[in-house]
Amino acid sequence: MIRRFNLLPTLIDEIAYSIKTVNADIALFTETWLRDTVPDISINIKHQLYRRAVPTGFMEAYVSADDATMKDYLISSLEILEIKYPNCAIVLAGDFNKTLLPLLQSAVKVFQLKPVVDFLTRGDRTLDQIFTNLTEYFSPPCSLPAFGLSDHQTIFISARIRDKTSKPKRKLITTRDKRPSKIASVGRFLQQVPWSDLFFPAQSSEDKLNILTDIINFGLNTIMPVSTIKIHESDRPWMNTNLKQLISRRQKAFTSENPTLTKLKVYEIPSPVTGGEKLNRFAAPVKFLTLLLHPNLVCDKESLAENINSAFVNIMNDSLPLSVCIRVEMADDRPISVTEHSVARKLLELNASRASGPDNLPNWVLKNFAYILEAPIADILNTRSWNASSICNINEDLRPISLTPTLSKVAESFIIDIALKPVLLPIIDPGQFGFIPGSSTTLALISMFHHWLRATDGTASTVRTILLDFRKAFDLVDHNILVAKLFSIGVKPADVNWIIDFLRHRKQRVKLNNIVSDWLDVPAGVPQGTCLGPWLFLVLISDLKLPHESLPMWKFADDFTISEVIPPSKQSSLQQAVDYIDAWSQENRLQLKPTKCKEVRSCFKRNPPSFPVVELNDFQLERVSVAKILGVTIRDDFKWNDHIGIVTVKAAKRLYLLRQLKRAGICPKDLITFYCSAIRSLLEYSCQLFHRSLPKYLSNELESFQRRAMRIIHPDLKYADALKDAGICTLFDRRAQLSSHLFEDIVNNPNHELSGLLPPQAHHHNDLRSERRFNVPVSKTDRLNLKNLLLLVIA
Repeated sequence: MIRRFNLLPTLIDEIAYSIKTVNADIALFTETWLRDTVPDISINIKHQLYRRAVPTGFMEAYVSADDATMKDYLISSLEILEIKYPNCAIVLAGDFNKTLLPLLQSAVKVFQLKPVVDFLTRGDRTLDQIFTNLTEYFSPPCSLPAFGLSDHQTIFISARIRDKTSKPKRKLITTRDKRPSKIASVGRFLQQVPWSDLFFPAQSSEDKLNILTDIINFGLNTIMPVSTIKIHESDRPWMNTNLKQLISRRQKAFTSENPTLTKLKVYEIPSPVTGGEKLNRFAAPVKFLTLLLHPNLVCDKESLAENINSAFVNIMNDSLPLSVCIRVEMADDRPISVTEHSVARKLLELNASRASGPDNLPNWVLKNFAYILEAPIADILNTRSWNASSICNINEDLRPISLTPTLSKVAESFIIDIALKPVLLPIIDPGQFGFIPGSSTTLALISMFHHWLRATDGTASTVRTILLDFRKAFDLVDHNILVAKLFSIGVKPADVNWIIDFLRHRKQRVKLNNIVSDWLDVPAGVPQGTCLGPWLFLVLISDLKLPHESLPMWKFADDFTISEVIPPSKQSSLQQAVDYIDAWSQENRLQLKPTKCKEVRSCFKRNPPSFPVVELNDFQLERVSVAKILGVTIRDDFKWNDHIGIVTVKAAKRLYLLRQLKRAGICPKDLITFYCSAIRSLLEYSCQLFHRSLPKYLSNELESFQRRAMRIIHPDLKYADALKDAGICTLFDRRAQLSSHLFEDIVNNPNHELSGLLPPQAHHHNDLRSERRFNVPVSKTDRLNLKNLLLLVIA
């Protein structure tokens, strides 16, 4: 829109109306005959004003100043800076209006930018702000008087005096020479061992295990002895000795002016950082890098390990351990026997990259030489020394994850396949989704939402949902109660005795880096991190069912969700259900945690009915509108704004890691691998649940993160070309594919956990060009519309 005006101030209202009517993005006015004395405020409208002096006065340009557009412009500009200059210092300062500033404060978190101005800059508001990713290098800003007639305070910020950096500390790590020739030598050594001459029938299984462990460790220490190397604590995981030597050679070349060595491309040398074999290579350290660490544990590592171990065991002090005399009469029952071939098959399934247990038998040795070790291992699969476990991999919330011997996991897998699965799976609760083969959190969530959406589809009913949380459920399992339930569900006596030996005299210690605590007896609980532990917990809760199945209940591990549909003018019986579960918990020596139990109430009537507050041990359960169930944030109105907001905040932190990898010179193939395993997997978690009910603006918000990732990986390509080069599709298409695949799995498997939720099949008497496979029920509300429910997507 271009016009000539010489009376611009008197026509400003007409100009504003014309621009709004035609919806112009840019309005340009020439020959305005304005003077310097005319302030901007008298000719300003909601657009951004630009003035330039010309012989005929001033040339005026009004540019659309939409907050969302301005935010997108700033974000795209910051992304371009990050791509061109990775890990650069950023200072974003300006006069932000009161509507743009809140939008920008949340958006710039992606770039690790933080606001530093914490005082009023114009009247009673803070409109002038400085965002930077170097807050620790600046002193707190101060306010100075305004210049001239300006009503904005002047902000002054100065750099801090940097302290001298301390030299990084060195630490010692142990390693072995795992060249192929050395590994082959270990295989030849093990092949020459006369195992049949070393094992005698009179020997105990513990003695046989000690012989096997000593021989393997003797061969390893002789052929590939442990060597100690020094590394800096600040070294990156991929900074190995060879890479350091190359960097040192290059640095010397700079001083000697050697042109050949100066051109040495260090980061193109093959190393572990440029491999790109598996997704989990990047996924493991991501959560650690994005954690908020708590540096308030002020004690030495030895004391810390002892304190953590004592804290884990102290919660079990009230439990009675299994006595020595507890056994189940076996009669003519025979114990489980395993073949050498089955042992070799289990050993070949081991993950060679996993850490070994307290027995110090490396997984890569057991896997690489499975056919050599199958005979001795098949002879010693019932050893009591597997009761020992090291507690390691301690997360921020200090969960005791047991690192048991690898051979223990092999033996446990046989017990699960032969003894527990045939007995437990036929009697398992249909609402149990945890640890069941073929089940997942996504299936549990779909079952919940299917029930809730059907119940509120034009029925004026109220859905009350209680989220129950147990205190240390796995650690408080009473062994005596567990053994009684094993026998009651029909597990064979020999298998029950094996499990008794597995649980009795169990010990644990805490391993903190290279520091280990003393061994402590564990009188209760099922060890987390083992194969058998989750199945034993399933046995314990297998009889937890509400009387007459009055209310639906979903169980996933120790997360319990019960829901009640209350028609209009009906009373709630949810309190009785909670009382029943509380009584069952006390009978089985488990403890509900009232402060963590919540109620979510969904009702779409204008005047929702009121119900008595649910109580647990004289504690009134908190009613919330937003709650987290199995990793998904739900709302009482079944909308997804909160979930998408939480997911995008987490994804933003990982995009920062992607930028750091780009800066380190990682190849695009590995960057795509990192993105798919660490970022895309987060954005599409349980996407089958919300894909069809996701509004377009939320779908675009998720898609924007993949756009940012592609701009980081392929800055010179358009989005479509970058996706084609990366071999991936849009997030929308990806969610649609995952939803369709899950639907087909449900349709093609009559025994699927969600097969009962499918609508009736359609029978057509005439041949139609497009036949529906199912009779889709008519919905009364948009919540249960065809596009919003997974099980009706392709029906």
